[in-house]
Amino acid sequence: MALDVTTAKGLQAARTQTNASFNGQVSEYLIASGYNQNIFRGDLVYISTNGYIQNLYDYNNPNTHAAPGYFSALSLGVFDGCSYQTPVSVNPIDPASPGRQYWPAGTNTLGGVPATCSVITDPQVVYNIQTTNYTGAPLVPVAGNGATQANVGSFASVYFLTYVSNGTTFVSGNTTTGESQMSLNISTAVRGGASTLNLYIDSLFLSPTSVAGQQFNSVQAVISAAYYRQMPNITNVA
Repeated sequence: MALDVTTAKGLQAARTQTNASFNGQVSEYLIASGYNQNIFRGDLVYISTNGYIQNLYDYNNPNTHAAPGYFSALSLGVFDGCSYQTPVSVNPIDPASPGRQYWPAGTNTLGGVPATCSVITDPQVVYNIQTTNYTGAPLVPVAGNGATQANVGSFASVYFLTYVSNGTTFVSGNTTTGESQMSLNISTAVRGGASTLNLYIDSLFLSPTSVAGQQFNSVQAVISAAYYRQMPNITNVA
């Protein structure tokens, strides 16, 4: 399958920095009923001022990629699915499915009860993530190289693929599998003094379909701008 901006799958846990296998450990948080933004498995999330989980794309409510607020926002971790009930009038076939791969924007839960969601919060987890190349203001995709060995040790921001419906910008993802389409924007990769950017490139992820310098290749990265790397001085919540 040819790789492009739509084949990204967000952050996929691969291993830990302590040379141990990732054991799937997650923490549970809440999503407010009616929250009007998609959250896909592999998206970065944060805790809003209302105490609920939101997609990091909504940090400072940019609604445009001209100046995304999420580039250097602290994230809690990586969304890994959720559980909620919907009224029978909304979904008579499956009103109480406990395990859902993503949160559909605007979902109204049964009785307004908040949804429970799983988030990978361990700052030592190393993730696989596909690269893309976006530049300009507003950001637009450009042809260019993927990550090279020279990018290892750099910081970079993520990029959320989006679509607009009725004037509102929503995060894109695979609604069949629930997988994110968030990627690492390799054009933002810089060294030193940029630890506020979302990710740190730990290594290249090499495979027959991911070659150094190839457009849309993948890297292994850790979350650099994370709550649990910055504590106790967490200040940028919105």
